[in-house]
Amino acid sequence: MSLERSTLFLVASLSQAAVVFLAERVGLSTLGARATALQLLVHVLAGQLAGYILALALDQSPALKRASIWAVGPVYGALFWWIALSLAAARGTVRAPWTQGAPTVSFTLLAFMVFGVIAAAVVRRTQGVIPDRRNAG
Repeated sequence: MSLERSTLFLVASLSQAAVVFLAERVGLSTLGARATALQLLVHVLAGQLAGYILALALDQSPALKRASIWAVGPVYGALFWWIALSLAAARGTVRAPWTQGAPTVSFTLLAFMVFGVIAAAVVRRTQGVIPDRRNAG
């Protein structure tokens, strides 16, 4: 793992959280996300995991390596949105956004797409930090 990658994935996670919490605060989202210490820790850890999964995918796929961060990031963010919020809704920590109406879907999906773009940019910036074991001595 790279300290730079982890730090920048933290920035991506906090940016995503800021969009969600701001939308919640001004009444544009009814996700029900709460900013408790435990939920914030889980959120940050999930962001790290998602970032490193994206790094692995980008490092291993020639097609994804060539793709723009503007193509990969939003798609990955949307996929992460669906998986993460499905799991969180099943645990009862948030309400499923797709049951809360268009504003909640729009703002939460946008937040995760922002995460995806930032994470893809981080991976591109730090590409080569994770060694390729196939070519190792």
